[in-house]
Amino acid sequence: MDSFGVFGLIAFVLVMCYMGLPSDIKKLKQEIKKVKGSLNIINKGESSMSKMLEELKNQKCRILFTNVMDFGSNKIECIVLDVEEEWIKITFKDKKGENIIKIIRVEKVSEVEIMQ
Repeated sequence: MDSFGVFGLIAFVLVMCYMGLPSDIKKLKQEIKKVKGSLNIINKGESSMSKMLEELKNQKCRILFTNVMDFGSNKIECIVLDVEEEWIKITFKDKKGENIIKIIRVEKVSEVEIMQ
């Protein structure tokens, strides 16, 4: 077999191997779009929660968290000190009556009750 025949055979094999590649790339692009869309929904949720919490600065609230926190409960009475996009800074009294300041991720907040 001459060099032209070998080259032709290699080219044919490469073409056959890569024929299904465009459909695989298209599938991957669709999956990436789905993941990006779900991430945007999550980020928008955190952002809107942050905006609502920001209005509660210096107010006494009862916050319910998605899970039990290291202070032994998933609900706490506190004062909101500061809020950023992903974090909330609160102060509360522990069982001994000492002031504790915590910085907690906004995504862990599930419910807020404003206390008068």
